[in-house]
Amino acid sequence: MRQRTALINLDCAMGKYGTNETRSRSESARHHCEKLVKKVEDQMLSIIHSDPDIQRNYDLVSSVKGIGLINAINTIVFTNNFKAFETPRRYACYIGVAPFDHISGKSVKGRTQVSKICRTQQKAELSMAARSAIVSDPGLRKYYLRKMKEKGGGKDAHGVVLNAVKFKIILRMFAVVRSGEPYKVLNY
Repeated sequence: MRQRTALINLDCAMGKYGTNETRSRSESARHHCEKLVKKVEDQMLSIIHSDPDIQRNYDLVSSVKGIGLINAINTIVFTNNFKAFETPRRYACYIGVAPFDHISGKSVKGRTQVSKICRTQQKAELSMAARSAIVSDPGLRKYYLRKMKEKGGGKDAHGVVLNAVKFKIILRMFAVVRSGEPYKVLNY
């Protein structure tokens, strides 16, 4: 996917200076990348369909707004199909979403921060899910806007609030697996 995006960006950057040959090569490479991505996604889905427990949890997790194929598979893999972590808070800590107090004795008291030691790729994928969920889920949009207002807006506030949305999504994923019922968006 990164390579495909790089090729698209290259096409845009070339603009009117690119020749027909360069555009053709770039388009051919982009189509090749798309075929490879489709093939890998099909393989992932066939593995999911081969195990009923994984299939069940995949369907449940995918019902959460913002969670697509990649996030669902990543979560199932990193949680060992929701057996490796007892609580969603431990999983959030593992991928670097849970904030920690910055305290050293009595004199040093900083603001809470997430750990730099985390699963950065999983965290980045979950960030995309959070952005998508803010747009598509009215409850999370309301929550996001309320928290942004509380934090005073601004760039720092966005990161903190987006992190809170990520945690809510993690809670929802664990809740649907625990309950065995798909997520239902409530009307607000």
